[in-house]
Amino acid sequence: MTWGDSPSDLDSHLTGYIDGNSVHVYYMTPNAYSNGELVASLDHDDTSSYGPETITFSIIDPNDTVTYYVHDFSNGGDSSSYALSYSNATVTVYSGNDIFEPIVYHIPVGKAGTDWYVFEIKNNIITKIDRIQ
Repeated sequence: MTWGDSPSDLDSHLTGYIDGNSVHVYYMTPNAYSNGELVASLDHDDTSSYGPETITFSIIDPNDTVTYYVHDFSNGGDSSSYALSYSNATVTVYSGNDIFEPIVYHIPVGKAGTDWYVFEIKNNIITKIDRIQ
């Protein structure tokens, strides 16, 4: 994820289930393990604008479900804030083994809220959510 100069601190979150285990990867819990193996990690946390923030993860089982969302930490207590939607945030999804071309998501503009739910992966299919709340 990358973004503009304001708000200064946007956070990447990956939540859901990988290999049957509950995961929530973000700055407070930067790594997730399954059966002793690292399955997801926050590679970089940027708190001073622009990014990038990156999360690397492995889908182990086709029944795994994960959701990626962005949280506006700078304005986290103000659900009426429009700052996130005017951040110019962009999320790019890459496949480590080039199964698909990179997928780019641009934040919807003019929406109030501090969480942007970007996409979900379920049954190895990426589905766009693109909702700010």
